[in-house]
Order: sequence, then structure tokens, then C-alpha cells
Amino acid sequence: MDGMVETAYRTLLGLAFLLLFTKVLGKKQLGELTYFNYATSIAFGNIVGEMIIHYKDVSISNGIVAVVIWVLLILGIEFRGWETDEREVEGIRTK
Repeated sequence: MDGMVETAYRTLLGLAFLLLFTKVLGKKQLGELTYFNYATSIAFGNIVGEMIIHYKDVSISNGIVAVVIWVLLILGIEFRGWETDEREVEGIRTK
């Protein structure tokens, strides 16, 4: 029973982090997502999923640190403009 309570707690905490950092990173329409946004979203969900499922191997504090570092890296990359929009690469600027 203790494992179920731990999993429930981690699930609620993970959902809270996903909602919070989705707001921080900015919500976008599906059509506005670049490959970079799509890939980082999948990786972000994977980090939170690892924190939830592997509660014996990954402590909550380590999971939180990983999520915060990931979000800061993504914000830094977006701020510096290192992500490329596939429309820019093709030479057709549509924004």
C-alpha cells in the first residue's frame, strides 16, 4: 500500500510540474509547434514519467532538479534563438 501512496503522490506532483512549466514555456497551437518544441515536450514528459514510475530509483528531489534544469535549458535555448524554425531553413519565412 505504501508504494501506491508514493505513486499517487508522485503522479500529482508530476502533473503539477507539467501544468506549471507548460505555462512557463508558453502554450502554442499544435500547428505552431516546431520540431524542437515537439521533441522537448516528449523529453519533458519522459523525465516526469521516470520520476513517477521509478520511485525506488529516482528520488523526488532528483526528479524535481531534472525537471527544473530541463525547463531552464529550454528557456535558455529559446531565448538565445538557437532553435531553428523549419520554415526559416527552407527560406520561406511565414511568421
